[in-house]
Amino acid sequence: MFVFIREKELKRDPNAMIGRRLVQARFAIFAGIYPDFYGWRHYYFVIFLWIIHPGLYSYFVMVYVLSFVEGLRYMDVELLGQVLCLGTITVIYCLVSIYYIAKKTDVDELMMMAGKGLSNYSRPTTQEEKTILDSKEKSTYKYAIGSSIMFVSVSLLHMGFLPIRRGLKGQYTSITNDTAPINKYTPLPVWTPYVCDDLTTFLISYFTQLIPGCMEISIINACCILYIGLCQQLTGNLEILVNSLRQLPERGLHMFEAERGIVEKFTPELYQNEYFLRCLNTCIGENIEHQYNIIKFYKKIQSVVGFSILAIFSGTGLIISTAAYSMLLIAERERDTEIIITNSFVWSFNLFVYTVLLTLYCYYGQKVTDKNEEVLEALYDTPWIEADMAFRKSVIIAMSYSQLDMTLSAMGLISASLATLLDIIKTSFSYLNMLLAAR
Repeated sequence: MFVFIREKELKRDPNAMIGRRLVQARFAIFAGIYPDFYGWRHYYFVIFLWIIHPGLYSYFVMVYVLSFVEGLRYMDVELLGQVLCLGTITVIYCLVSIYYIAKKTDVDELMMMAGKGLSNYSRPTTQEEKTILDSKEKSTYKYAIGSSIMFVSVSLLHMGFLPIRRGLKGQYTSITNDTAPINKYTPLPVWTPYVCDDLTTFLISYFTQLIPGCMEISIINACCILYIGLCQQLTGNLEILVNSLRQLPERGLHMFEAERGIVEKFTPELYQNEYFLRCLNTCIGENIEHQYNIIKFYKKIQSVVGFSILAIFSGTGLIISTAAYSMLLIAERERDTEIIITNSFVWSFNLFVYTVLLTLYCYYGQKVTDKNEEVLEALYDTPWIEADMAFRKSVIIAMSYSQLDMTLSAMGLISASLATLLDIIKTSFSYLNMLLAAR
């Protein structure tokens, strides 16, 4: 990870700071997937990239592999289900976090573009446009807070409350002579280099697994917040572009009146006025520039989130199916009612969280596609029939831009859409049936 370390930043870019606020990038900075090398933070992230991130992920990927091997050796189906679910999450977000860190320069550019704004209209920003941008910022903020509460609740319940409750009751280990040597009573069902059979070793395992586990939860949360924040800025600008195109005559009239005086009534005869037509052409030119900036912003987003979408889509089906499998297995084999209730609740919560996570990736990807399709309709609704040939040529240029398939995808392989959501849910049920059949 040392190759991603930058020199200490000596000043802030105002546009980048605004962009960070708009997309709630502070969560990505906190999670370590978007390092901040300004001031004292430089020293922390040097340590993080040199030691903390590679050390923790290397260790936990190794112990999950060892736990999986032990589960196969003892044919412990419950352990295999847990390791497949939690281990898949670890591997996926190890790769995703490394990719985001490697793309820091592109993320910086996205922050500056979002902070500066993608439009550059000659008229002042309208109240409607301010409302759109404010609603996108507020929506991202509300999601960031809500998802953080949800993920903190899941992690503290799963890795915090239930293990410590067992420990305080003296249940330090689940290992017996007939089971795999993996303790399922600690926060994570992974191999440890020592025997956990007393309070001291239990507490060591508890804290050395709880803290990295919470760090990984923060990475999962930050990836989704960053994705949603960027999608919100993209869809917001597409909405502004559509509204601006539909208000072209009014914008042209505003520019005309600024130079030639107030017009009492808008009449079709204005389209015969050479100066009014020039104003219309200036307005459509501003729209084309805005559209071009939106396309640049989209392509930059795709280059940043493409791999993360691929990794998440590839593994989420397995995560959902193994969570459901673990829940069914505990309900079938466990005799202790309390354990059945608590574990079923935990795995149901995990099943819910990762299904919601997948849904959000697909839903916001679909919104980007749908909003882009509205641009073509808005272009057709412009007064190209009444305007001159120069205006019509500009409309054709803008239509050629709108033909770009603005679909966020997993490296061009799978689109982030509602159709993909259904496909992955179907795949999850197929995985679940396979696990049940192999029991």
